[in-house]
Amino acid sequence: MGLEFFRQEINEIDEKLTKLLGERLKVVEVVADYKKKYKLPIFQPEREREILKRYDEQPYVAKVYERILESSRQLQTKMLLDKNIVLIGMPGSGKTSAGRILAERLLLKFIDIDAKIAEREGRSVSEIFETDGEEAFRKIEAEVTLNLLEHVCDGDCDCKCGENCECKLGDDCGCGCGTPRVISTGGGIVLNDKVMEALCENGLVIFIDRPIDAIRLDLANDDERPLLKKFTLEELYESRKGKYAAWAHNVIEGNKDPLWIAKEIERMLQEHIG
Repeated sequence: MGLEFFRQEINEIDEKLTKLLGERLKVVEVVADYKKKYKLPIFQPEREREILKRYDEQPYVAKVYERILESSRQLQTKMLLDKNIVLIGMPGSGKTSAGRILAERLLLKFIDIDAKIAEREGRSVSEIFETDGEEAFRKIEAEVTLNLLEHVCDGDCDCKCGENCECKLGDDCGCGCGTPRVISTGGGIVLNDKVMEALCENGLVIFIDRPIDAIRLDLANDDERPLLKKFTLEELYESRKGKYAAWAHNVIEGNKDPLWIAKEIERMLQEHIG
């Protein structure tokens, strides 16, 4: 028997696996509908651990199942979540840390608006403030954010749409462009009503309200927060807290670690499913 015989045997097994995986995904869709009806969590790590534990003695099979479970989770997330998750709050409130964890758990793309600004401008947020001033920065911030919301394909996704992408948020386009994202915003974005209206229209806005004393401890040696060179944390918070509360669909007490905050956001998402 030559190599082609064994390859043909593998092809026949792959055909069977493909059929079974298709059937499995259909059941996953039923599970997603059940979760939607009863407002159950999208991500249930204990269930995934239970499945993977079956293959403790078969590490290569376990790796395959990890990918299968990821695909199942992505499908359920896409079916259950039709809006971006937008995090607002003071500098140092944990938006980026919690946002990254949340995106990883839900297998969503994570976007940091300040990082996008720095990438576009070729300089840091602090440098833009120091060179051009806050007004110029707010204009750039608005442009970057609105462009991000208008064009879901920003060049970083896995699709091949490119500049001609016509996918919209929530589209079942098959390329992933229409999948919601976790967006971490800058602390002062709430000052722009037009931008916040767009973020609210396209997303679930969550205010991470972290105690000022905790923020102060974390930012004690941080020189990359330009407005803290002009104002105290208390002054910034007092000038913005009304805006944060007004724009937020939900508020989280941010005096916990980022993982707890991410899990709490997941719990909140259950109330917005369906």
